Amino acid sequence: MAEYGVGSVMVTEGDALRGIVTDRDLALGALARGLDADEMIDSVMTSPVITVDVTDDIHVAYRTFRRSGFRRLPVLDGHRVVGVLTVDDMLVDVFQRLAGLLGPVAWSV
Repeated sequence: MAEYGVGSVMVTEGDALRGIVTDRDLALGALARGLDADEMIDSVMTSPVITVDVTDDIHVAYRTFRRSGFRRLPVLDGHRVVGVLTVDDMLVDVFQRLAGLLGPVAWSV
């Protein structure tokens, strides 16, 4: 994770998603409990994983984030992981929508 600068890694078996490991999982799970570096990943991963489907509406993602409290949602196409949606992605969406609403107002002032 440090090598690629990412905050999470999907754990798959074939194309099927089995779990997710986040930087928080490692800090609170592995390091806090003093697990060895050779420990199996399933001892710290979150499973089952809350996901959204590639065909879901953006509002489904908003609701899923609110209900779950997670900061990352894997995006699935069938059983295959095709991306990860983050709270940061959603904030960018909110700001773009707000800018779209405020743009015409700013020009009229």
